[in-house]
Amino acid sequence: MDRTIRISGQTIRVSEEFYERVKARQEEEGESLEEAVRHEAGGPHPGEVAGLFTPEETERMKEAVEELRSRDRSRLERVREAFSEDE
Repeated sequence: MDRTIRISGQTIRVSEEFYERVKARQEEEGESLEEAVRHEAGGPHPGEVAGLFTPEETERMKEAVEELRSRDRSRLERVREAFSEDE
């Protein structure tokens, strides 16, 4: 069975399997729908990039990504609070 996904005003049809992977990625990684689709559809295979970075570099990158996500979550929470105060 096919599913449809709407991103930036465009609708795409995807397989049920792809849809489930995208949804799981959103939940696990906290990504937007667009980010999850981009990752599932476009990135290189992990085997192609394995070994390019040292464990230390990998850890620093993970920490940087988490810091950015944390800031985004904090900013989103402040916006939500601001809108809920207006009600």
